[in-house]
Amino acid sequence: MNRFERINMPPWANLATVWGVLFILWLVPSQFQLIKYLGVVGAPATAALAAAGTGALLWLTSHFRLAPSRIWFWLLCGLLAVVFVVIFPLANSGAYGVGSDRDDALNVTIEALLAGNYPYGVRTYLGNPPTPMPGAMVLALPFYLLGTAAWQNLFWMPVFVIWVYKRFASPSLALLALLMVWFSPAVMQDFATGGDYVVNAIYVAIAADLAVRTETRGGRWSRLVALLFLCLTISSRPIYAVVALVVGGQLLQTVGPLRALHFLMAAAAIGLALNLPFFLYDPAQFPTAHLMGKLDGQRLGIAAKVVLPIVAVLATLFSLRLKATSANLFAVIGLSLAAILYPAFLLEVGQTGHGDRWLWTATFAVAVSVFGTLAVLMKLDEHAMQEDQHQLV
Repeated sequence: MNRFERINMPPWANLATVWGVLFILWLVPSQFQLIKYLGVVGAPATAALAAAGTGALLWLTSHFRLAPSRIWFWLLCGLLAVVFVVIFPLANSGAYGVGSDRDDALNVTIEALLAGNYPYGVRTYLGNPPTPMPGAMVLALPFYLLGTAAWQNLFWMPVFVIWVYKRFASPSLALLALLMVWFSPAVMQDFATGGDYVVNAIYVAIAADLAVRTETRGGRWSRLVALLFLCLTISSRPIYAVVALVVGGQLLQTVGPLRALHFLMAAAAIGLALNLPFFLYDPAQFPTAHLMGKLDGQRLGIAAKVVLPIVAVLATLFSLRLKATSANLFAVIGLSLAAILYPAFLLEVGQTGHGDRWLWTATFAVAVSVFGTLAVLMKLDEHAMQEDQHQLV
């Protein structure tokens, strides 16, 4: 892929909108960490600094010839690896609090499954029910066998960095996307403490993009492998079921209704084969029951359980009207996840006098931030490529 140095950005008014969207995507899931670690004074100051930094980076990429070499991406991988190696043992030592049990949720479910027991009948060391679905267990299994499921973070982090580097025509925008994602406090805490929530979003993004491109240009076996990978990734958390619909909407445009229907039917069959046996064994302990229980604890919870899935499905219909591009793929997925995750914490704002609850719920919106950031900056990348090709003509 040819890489250009000059980024032909849209007018500044549009760039200001990009800046605002990127900052909101960075801020929403990070409020809990900002206030927890920096306090009510340090949090706004850090947020303002992040807003200024985001604007400065956008301005630099639009006004100067910046073409960061591959070494910058490897340095980012090295820095993140060091952060994980240093913080993960500290977080699990108990010396600085109870830590996160997201990695333990995978470990205990896989351990139970390998012992021939029902994986969702166990509890983490914090007494919480495990929420990773069967796809997450399968993808984490090799790393569990190496010692702990948390090691998957050190695998998927460089895979994501390399994938972003390859998928962007502009290395400047690729690096900006990675900086916006990885230096989100919510992302950094989940990654460094061994959580899998960010990893889920990362491999779903890669799998969705791979599925669309493979269905369009790949052979039969490569399409099958991409489909299996996608089904495993979207079977990691209940919220990602909507991704199959979005991908199907794009395939309707690119490969026609018959192939798109075959894809959706195959995805549904594989998804049911992965999840239905665990659900039927004990529906009350399957992760979807835990998710529904959280909604029951909110005001308008019953309405949310009915309305939010409908809104998410309606959002996927945009994929039928938008041009089938990577930016639009991630934009529709991000909007669909936002329809599910943003109301979850907005409903809690003002519900009680304690801010910790809705601030913590907002951290789950980090999935929206990953897809939204990719969508916004890929849209700029597409615009830059079009302008560059127009100038060549």
